[in-house]
Amino acid sequence: MVAMMSDDVVESDQVDDKDHKGKKEVEANLKAMLTAFSDAKISVDNTWAAGDYVVELGAFDGTNDHDMGPMKKTGKKVTEHYAQILKLKDGKVTNIWRFRNGMAAMVQLGLMPAPGAGGGSGAGSGAGSAAAGSAAPKK
Repeated sequence: MVAMMSDDVVESDQVDDKDHKGKKEVEANLKAMLTAFSDAKISVDNTWAAGDYVVELGAFDGTNDHDMGPMKKTGKKVTEHYAQILKLKDGKVTNIWRFRNGMAAMVQLGLMPAPGAGGGSGAGSGAGSAAAGSAAPKK
């Protein structure tokens, strides 16, 4: 995959805390994901191209069987649907914009409760809720 990228490729994934810039950084990020989910499988459902752009819709499936940075392995399976846009120049990928529901993945991995399930700082717990005053308008 990395061979199809320009040396100055930029990967922007909306769930990451920063963009990954350059082929080496993108490759390191890819290796970290494939190590953390050693049985990873990507299924591409649809692909469209227009000019220098390619749009891809698909799903990522895998079991979190190794640590990934500060995230400790959970041993749980995850399925995450994604959309990504690739920009090409001179036959190489120069930009990757990826969109996915990171919150749904965290719920599947057991790293956070499902929305509305309680058990933490969600609605009804008081911490950070309007009822506790943090978001309530000042009178």
